[in-house]
Order: sequence, then C-alpha cells, then structure tokens
Amino acid sequence: MGDQEYSEKDGFVAMFPKAWQMGRYIKTYAEMYIPANVVCLNSKVISVTRARDGESHRWHLEWKESTENHSVDASFRGLGVGEENIKRDSPSNVFSGHFDHLIIASGFFSTPYVPEIPAFRSFGGKVIHSSQFRTLEDLLVQESLQRIPHHVGGVSSTIPKGNIVVVGASISGAEVAAAIALELSSAKHSPTSPPISEVPRVFHIISHPFWTLPQLLATNAMERLETAEDESADPAAAKPNLRPSFLPLDIAMYDLSHRPPGPITTQFGPVSADKAKSLNEIFRNLIGSDQSELGNGALSMAGIEERPLCLSTSDGYAEYVRDGSIVPVNGSIKEAADDDALTPSLNIDTQDGQVVVDDVSCVVLATGFTPYSSIRYLQPDILQTLESDESCKRMPLVLENIALRHPALPDLGFVGYYQGPYWGIMEMQARALANAWATDSPPEKLPADEENSIEKVREFRHHIVHSPDRIAQFVMGDYLGPMEVFSQQLGMTRYTIPGQAERQGPIFPSRYFEGASTPGQEASKTLAAIEQLLKASQKSGHLVAKAAFRAIQGKWRLSRQLKSANLSFPSGTFTGTATFHPRHPTHEDYDAEYLYAEEGELHTTSGMTMKGTRRYVYRYREDVDKISAWFVKTGAGQEKMVDYLFHELDFSSPSNGEQAGGDPSPGWLAKGHHLCVEDNYDSEYLFAFRAVALEKFRISYTVKGPNKDYVSEAWYRR
Repeated sequence: MGDQEYSEKDGFVAMFPKAWQMGRYIKTYAEMYIPANVVCLNSKVISVTRARDGESHRWHLEWKESTENHSVDASFRGLGVGEENIKRDSPSNVFSGHFDHLIIASGFFSTPYVPEIPAFRSFGGKVIHSSQFRTLEDLLVQESLQRIPHHVGGVSSTIPKGNIVVVGASISGAEVAAAIALELSSAKHSPTSPPISEVPRVFHIISHPFWTLPQLLATNAMERLETAEDESADPAAAKPNLRPSFLPLDIAMYDLSHRPPGPITTQFGPVSADKAKSLNEIFRNLIGSDQSELGNGALSMAGIEERPLCLSTSDGYAEYVRDGSIVPVNGSIKEAADDDALTPSLNIDTQDGQVVVDDVSCVVLATGFTPYSSIRYLQPDILQTLESDESCKRMPLVLENIALRHPALPDLGFVGYYQGPYWGIMEMQARALANAWATDSPPEKLPADEENSIEKVREFRHHIVHSPDRIAQFVMGDYLGPMEVFSQQLGMTRYTIPGQAERQGPIFPSRYFEGASTPGQEASKTLAAIEQLLKASQKSGHLVAKAAFRAIQGKWRLSRQLKSANLSFPSGTFTGTATFHPRHPTHEDYDAEYLYAEEGELHTTSGMTMKGTRRYVYRYREDVDKISAWFVKTGAGQEKMVDYLFHELDFSSPSNGEQAGGDPSPGWLAKGHHLCVEDNYDSEYLFAFRAVALEKFRISYTVKGPNKDYVSEAWYRR
C-alpha cells in the first residue's frame, strides 16, 4: 500500500509473501491507520436498501453479528454514532442503521464456481474445487488410500493411488496443478519416504494454450546484434542475452517505458488480432520460446498468435510439463467410464480425437469464482439501476470511471469489484471516492475518462457477451492506465526514480503522492527499497541465483569430462542423465530445495566402462540470495538425507568479450569452494539463459591436494 512499507520484524522482506505474511501486514496497517472500534468483524450483511430522506437519499443496512462479543455495539460507540441511528434486535442479534454513503468492497471472487459437468454424475472418484486444496490428503477417497510417510520427522501422510485431473486453463489451474505436482514429488523424494517406484500424474484439462510465467522475468532477455561489420544487417535484429538481469514479474511488466509516447490512458475493450499478435510476441520473448520445446503440443503457442493473451504464473509448472509430471490436454471432459469404482476413467474430447485418462482418483476444478454473492444483499431496484446481469459473469454490473460508480447512484461506490490486478488500483479507487464525497462533488472529468464512460462500459459488456473470443483474459487487465488516470483526477504527483527518466520505472502505489509535496515517511521507505532492488538487479546480479535455481528443475542430459593427473583416479567421459527433483525444504532456513540424482556410465581412457550414480541436495535461501550444494548421507535408507555443506555459490558476470572459464559462451558465473581434508575443491558454474529458461549450464571442479589432482567439467543440456 502506498502509505505503509512492507517489512518483517527481522528486517527481511519476502519477495513474494505468503498469505499469512500479508495478513500480518494488513493487521499492522490497520493498527497504524484505523482507529480502534471502527471495523465490525464477524458480521454478515443481510439487506441493503436506499430511500429518500428529505432532499437526499440514505442507505439502510441490516447485518447480523455471528459472535456474542457485541463488537458491533462497541464499534459504533467508538465512532460516536448515536443509538438513534444504530438499532439492535437482541433476540436475533440483527443490527440496522442509516448511512449517507456506501462502499462495496466485498470482493469480486466471492464464491467458488462449480460448473455442471454431466460426466461427473457417474464419476466414482472425488471432485473438489481448487480453493479446497491444501495437501494431498484433500484429494483422497477413503477407499483409495496409499499410506506413505513423506514429511520431515516421519509424520505420516498419504498420496492417491490414481491420477489427478485438474480442469481450468487460467491462473488457478496452473497454480494448483504445479502445487499438486510438488506435493507428489516431495512425497517421493523427501528424506523419510520409502522407495516409491511411481507416483500419480497430474492431467491438466485446458481449453486453450497459455503462457506460463515464473515469478522472476529477464528484463533484458534480448540484446541487439552488432552491425558495424555487416551494413546489411537489420539494426533492430537481436539475439538472446545469455546473462540477463532479473526482476519480479510485476516490477518488470508494469514499467512506464512500455507505453508509447503521449497520454497514458486505460486499455480496456475487445482485443484486435494485431494487438493480440503484438502482445503474444512480447511474451514469447519473455519466455524465450513458443513453449513447443516443453514436449507437449497442448501448450504450444505456435499458430495461434492472434488469440488474445492468456497467461499463468508458476515457478514449476513448465518443468513439470517437460518431465511428464503434468500432462496438459487441450479439450473438454465428455464422459466418465466407471466400470470399476476404484479405477474410474475420464474421456476427453480433443481436436485430434478422444483421449482417455485412466485410473483417476480425484478431479480438481480450477474453474474460478463467481462475483454474485458479493452483491446479492442489494435490493432488486438497486441491482436494476446498476444494470445487473448474472449471465455476464465477467462484468455483472455496469460501472463507469474504472469500475468505480454508476452515475445514477452517486452515493454508492465500489472498490475492487472487477476482474484484474488489485492493490494499487483499489487504493486509487478508495482515494477517488473519499475525494468525491469529501468535496460533495465528483472528481474533475479528464479526457481519459471518456474511455470509461457508462456508454463505453455498456458497449464493452456487449462485446463480452457476444464476442467472447476477442476479450482479454482479464476484463480489466490494464494496470498502468488506471493508476495514471486516477492520479491525474486526484491531482497526485508521480515520483521519478533516481537514475531513470520521468516516464520510466515500475508503477506501484508509493510512487504517487498528493500535490507537490514529497512522499511520506512510509512511502519513502518503499521507494528506497525499490530503488535498491532495481540497482542491485542491474549492477550486481541480484536475483540471478533465484532465477537459476528455478530453471535447473527437472531432467537433463549430462556429459562430464574427467582429466586426472593422478593415475589412481580415472580419466574419461561420463554420460547419462541428471535430475533435480523438487521437494519441500528440509530445514526452516531455506526456501526451496532439490534432491539431485544422476546416473550413467563412465568410459575411461584405459578402456574400462563403469556405471555410476551420485546424489546431492541443492538449496536456495532467499534472504541472502544464495544457492548451496550439500552432501547426502551414504548409509542404507539415508541417501536422501542432508549430511554436510559442499559449497555455497557466489555469482558474478563475465564482462563482454571475456570467456567464461575458457568457454566462449557468455553467461552468469558462480563460484564456490570446499576443503576436503587436505584437498581443495574449486567449483565453477556457468548458467547460459534463454530468457527465463536455461539453455544449458556447466559445473566444473578443479581439485588440487596431496590426494587428488583432477579437473571435472560437466555440461547439462535439455
């Protein structure tokens, strides 16, 4: 929020806070800015009506308190609201009151949407909504339990015997599919789990392909080609930058420099084929491909560039698809075959025929939410004035000025009742309503508001209903436009980030402040933190470790050259596969973890062939932005347990033209050191990126000491 820095008590701020961390932040905000006894919690609104009171109108509310702590009485006493305005019916615990203005901020995604799918009437497995998923046990049908301990400390849990089907092609679909895949991977590869030959797969039923974005994006994924020696070369031509900088996706995407010169306005409405093609090309460059290389055609964006943009966010989804843990299927569920109640199957209709998913134990519906329950307490005449239409789930009300108000009800405002990005815009909506009602007049109309007039909104809803294929994934997916339009209406000043032009840098609430004054104390803290983040990303490779750690997930082809000066240690070539298996961190200090396992054959220079395996644990720690490698124990049944530290990596970037460790390919370098008794292990990693993905990477060891003298160079390729 613009007037409250986000920070934790220990000083560390998670880049992507968890829900409980955001809850703590909101609680801190409330304690700082909201007087005691103002917010009435544990209460449900029953009815809202509007009636004339003299020359004006007033709102009459009825609500019921769900607890016996009488917090509502205390709240209104604290506000100084007299008993003549607030009444309470003691037996029913129902309160009523009259108010001059009403803000509805009860949310757009209010009730899980569960579509009627005829196939499920005969389906013998379990069906849940994605909002109900927390652990694998939420997917279990009692008759199909397979009990496997898979958490640290030997806490017993269970995994399903059958496959999991996820339905839904938007953000929640990719998120829940990846979350289930992580739980299954962790169940198999955690330290306390017994050997498991196979875990269920996640079949993801989607209606169309989508881009899958990780949390960090490369800000300079492409670099221009040198044209001095070739005058015929296209000056705009570019090649992949193998050592890009990284920023959180919202910081990278919502940058003012992405907008063309001229006034910044909102960008709502139908998406033309040319606009869609342009946006999809931008995201193809952000991803580094059209996703065909993931090995599943259902996610390939090739040939559908003119379709409106659709995306998801997940750090692991793409690599789970690549290794087959998640299987996207582009189609729709037709019927369930339930000959054996313990192993039901689902038939999926696709463009290429029917696909049968056998042995399904659970279906997870990632089908979104409906917005209707947030407004059903409004009386029919109010809903009619708001032009309510429940057949249009994506825009049930007609609200002008960026989903703020209806002109026929100037004393009613909405905050967050739209489909799109929220925090900053909601703050601007609240400011706009406060400004309008404090001055008893609406904000000054600016030219940009014409795009958000009631007539334009009605026209837009017509397109949503009658031309859904040309509508963006989010009806109000624009973020920069609304922030700029609201700031102009409210006479706010946009802060210029040092070292950047006025129309450069990411947009976030703290960049806007009232009048010509300077940002407040809390906003200044946030601005300083963002400035530091941008500088660290550009100058010192901050977040490259996190980006590299995410990108090494999954299976690789491995080729290692060994050159030993000691005849007791073999020289030769090792070829095989290496896999970084995701699992839950086994120590609370770390944020992510892989069990590394390789297997293959060593062909020595002396003509011998030997099979070999190796295991490590790789960890990432966000507060220091470090990757570390750990040895695992060697005792029977302990091969997945961390033993002791091998090395910790420090990143540096080779300068232009410099060869990295003798290899002509540029990339991000990371180095570590380990002393094994008297032998020194100097490790060097080279990560060659293609946008957010790793094209290849190398791990080299130079080992010197009284017992060992060899060089190992291993290349990993998809």
